Parts: sequence; structure tokens; C-alpha cells
Amino acid sequence: MGGMRLYYQKDWPQFVDQLNQGLKLSDSCVLFLDRPLEARQIRALSKMTGVLCFAIENDSWAGLEEWPSYIQGYIKDPANSRELEFALEQAKRNFELRVERDSLKFKLLLEKERRSEIMQSALELAEDREISSLCEKVLTKIRKLLSAEGASLYIYLPEESLLRFAHVQNEKLDLKFKEMKLPLDESSIVGACAVRKKLIHIPDVYRIDPDESFSFNTSFDKTSGYRTKNLLNIPLIKSNGDLVGIVQVINSKLEDDFSDDEIEIGRALSAHIAVAIETALLYQNIEELFEGFIKASVTAIESRDPTTSGHSERVALLTIGLAQEVHESKQKAFKSTHFNQLQMKELRYASLLHDFGKIGVPEKVLVKAKKLYPEQLDVMSSRFDALISSFPERRGEFEEIWGKILEANEPTVLVEDLKANLEHLLGLEFDILNKKIPLIKEEEWAQLSVKKGSLSEAERGQIESHVLHTIKFLEKIPWTGDLKRVPSIAAAHHEKLDGRGYPYGLLANKIPLESQIMAVADVYDALTAMDRPYKRAVSQEKALAILNEEAKRLSLNADLVTLFEQRRVFRCLLI
Repeated sequence: MGGMRLYYQKDWPQFVDQLNQGLKLSDSCVLFLDRPLEARQIRALSKMTGVLCFAIENDSWAGLEEWPSYIQGYIKDPANSRELEFALEQAKRNFELRVERDSLKFKLLLEKERRSEIMQSALELAEDREISSLCEKVLTKIRKLLSAEGASLYIYLPEESLLRFAHVQNEKLDLKFKEMKLPLDESSIVGACAVRKKLIHIPDVYRIDPDESFSFNTSFDKTSGYRTKNLLNIPLIKSNGDLVGIVQVINSKLEDDFSDDEIEIGRALSAHIAVAIETALLYQNIEELFEGFIKASVTAIESRDPTTSGHSERVALLTIGLAQEVHESKQKAFKSTHFNQLQMKELRYASLLHDFGKIGVPEKVLVKAKKLYPEQLDVMSSRFDALISSFPERRGEFEEIWGKILEANEPTVLVEDLKANLEHLLGLEFDILNKKIPLIKEEEWAQLSVKKGSLSEAERGQIESHVLHTIKFLEKIPWTGDLKRVPSIAAAHHEKLDGRGYPYGLLANKIPLESQIMAVADVYDALTAMDRPYKRAVSQEKALAILNEEAKRLSLNADLVTLFEQRRVFRCLLI
């Protein structure tokens, strides 16, 4: 046949030799084979192009389960030109079918990879609950999938009927993001996309149909020197039809415009983006609601004890400040200890709520500034007034005793001599109007004889019980998995390393490090707070000295106290 070279298998050496001597690979060659090729021949054939191989009918092929891939057809008599022509036509058809099949396989592979990439992107977006990082991730993903220079994200605000410009990216410009709001109407491209809830594709923004309600604002291009060419505006719509926002994709990097495939990718991903953003916004609302609950709880605590107002916030600031130093520390004690963002939030909540149990402690005990309650002192004062009126000749004696009572009432260490002088007056009674009046009652003396501070043992037990109340309260809150340790962290902030703490008397290895951090912060604030009526605030230097003493007594973690002092964590209260 004209323009075609014919070879038989017996001519294999000559066939290969002619190819090596300059037979153009573009020339058509037919190789008739009466038996399967050897492995070395198959390898050589795989390097050739323009060669058609036909199997000649004989018993050599009978035992094969399927035709070798290098066989393009089957022929009985190669010398028969009509049969050869028919075989060539069949080979051509087979070749076209094979090309079509390979093309379909390639398209299916691309589609599979595209779907896989879309699903992977959807999964990654679904995992992000923080709205600002999610916005960044959304634009990064869609720009990559659509091969775009830039993209912007708008979030729909249903309560205001506005679109909030939430984020922007552009690989050619370093854009300063500035949040703004757009009206939900068709005067802008994004607004029209939102109102219509349909994708708006603009191949050339400088050639928008004049009949459209919107036009392209060229001011940005003029001031920045950027050239906006095409826009793809994709509505983000939930399955129920509600609008979540708009993604605007800017300038295709590969072609003059976005391809149909790229548009379909954007459309396919939009529903996943809508769900991810809606979930993140819901999560943000829950976070804000919970933050409000925490603040309301702190307000409730401090309303019971106004004298400690601000204590919970200050302890939280000091605790997070010290935890951050631990996280960054290269010291041997902390080099393997790190806190992520969620763990920091968990610790902050525990710090803010560590004293919530005080809401279950009698208010008069919480605010008790001196050893006697004000009403007790008033009763005693009235009694001494009656005694002076009834026995004016002993005024000086009674006034001296009253002065000692006032001195003993102060929440300082009770001097032994003063205690002895008052103790001998117990049981002393005076007859007024035929009624025995005691100078000092037993229950009054029980309060006045407190050796240190203003609280009796029973009252101190009530104060200490606030931790158990805190645990009971916090355990009733359905904390998420990220915050489930809030109750146990808050519960241990009064434990001491040697087991002398409360409520459980835990030893160091059983006390969470977060609780040990909070303990340092709690003690420091208690020492330096200016609002405690039962004690004076000490200086920063004195407070640090006391912390170190407490560390030596194994009440506090010495490494944490050292880090607190060295890194001057307390400065966070001055900001």
C-alpha cells in the first residue's frame, strides 16, 4: 500500500536496522506477527512510534487469554489487500477508541482529584471554629482551586440587612484590610449577587452590560495601579436557602477568564464554605454568650463580697501571664510544658471562677473585717454604756476595759498580756435593775480570743468551704471537651505541695500545674490588694518575700515563684 512499509516477523532484524538507519518514526509501518514477541522485542517496540502490529491467524495465539497490548488487529492473509485495508480501518477505529478511552480515564482521574481536593478543603474548613482564621483559610483555598490572583469575603448580617466586608487576599497587592458594610441591594456587584442568590460571572469588569443594575467601581484600580479583569461572585447559601455571605474571586491566573470547570469548582465548594462560616459564627456567638455568663458569675461573686472586687479578674491576668512565661520558658522545670490557645482559655475560665463558691458562704462571714461582728460590738457598747450609767464611780475602769476590748477586736495577732487581762473578766457580772449583766459573754470572748485574723475556726471552715461550693457549681456546667478540666483546676488552687492545703489535702504530684500557677497568682493578689478591710496591703517587695517564704514551706511551687519574680509577671496589673 502506498506510503506504508510492510514487515514480517522474520524480517525483525532488518526492520530494526532500517529504523536505526534513519527510517522516520512518522512513517507508517505495519509489522505482521505470526507469534508473540519476546520481552526484549517488546521493550524495543515500546520505544517506536508509527508502527502497527497485526497478528497473523495461527495456533501460536490460541493459548492467550487476551491480546497483547501491542497488537492493533488480527488478519488471516497479509497478502490480501482488501483484508489488509479492512484491518487497517479496524486498527484506526480501535486506536480512536483507545484514545477516547484514555481521554475519558484522564478526565475521570482529574474529576476524582478535583472532588477529592474539594472534599479535603471542605473538611479542613469544617474543622476551624475561629472566624478570622476561617476567613483567611476560605480565601486561600478558593484562590488555589480556581487559580485566582485575589479574593474577598463578605458575611451577611441578617439583623442589619447588610453585608460585612470580612476579609481580603491578593497576591499582587499588600492590602490593608479595613472592615466596612455594604447595603443589601443591587447597586453593587456583591449586593446583586446576594439579593439574587445566584452566581454572577463577569468576564470583563470594564465591559459590563449597561442594562445591569450595577457597575464596576474603578477607583481602586486607579489609585492602586491594579488591573481588575474578571470577577466571579459566588453566593454562600445553606441547604435551607438562607444566605450566609458572598465570595468574590478576582482575576484568573491561567487564562483570560475563569473556565467552566473552575466556576463549577467554586459552586461546589460554596455550600461547604457556607456551612463552615455559619458554624464558626454560631460558635462565636456561643463563646460570647459564655463569656457573658462568666462575667455575670464574677459580678455575682463580687456583689456578695464587694471588698474583693476585681480579685477574680486580677487573678486571671496574673495566672495567664505566669502560664505564658511557663510556656515560653527554657528552664529545666518547664522546658517540656506548653499550653495551647484552648488550654489557656480553660485556665482563664478556671481563674475567673475559682472563688464562685463564695456565693454559698454567709455574707457576714465573707465581709467580716474584725473579730466581732458589727452588731455584736454594738450590743457590747450598749452594755458598757448601761454599766457606766449604773456605776458612774467605776467609769474609768469600764472605759479602760472597753479600750482593751477594742484593741483585742482588731484582726492582728492577739498579745498574750492583753488576752490574760481580758480573760480574767470572764464570769464577772453586775446587777442592774435586779438582772445579772455579764461584762463579757462567753460567745463574745470566743471571738475576741482568736489568735490571728478576724475569723474563728468555725468561720474559717465556712470560708474554706467555698472551694467545695465552687466544685459543685462548676461540675453542673456542661463543659465542652476543650474546657472539661475547669472544675478540677479551680478546685485545687488552695492545695499545698506538702498536703496541708484544702479541700482534699493533695500532695504536689496530685495538684495540676495550672492550679499551682493559680495559687501563686491568688496569694500575690491577696497580699497586695488595697481593698481588704481586715488587713493592709503589703508592698510588692514584701509580697514577693512572702511568696518565697511560702515556697520554702512547700505551700507554693518554688520554680513558679522564681519565674513569677524573675519575669516580673505582676507588671500585667499595671497595664
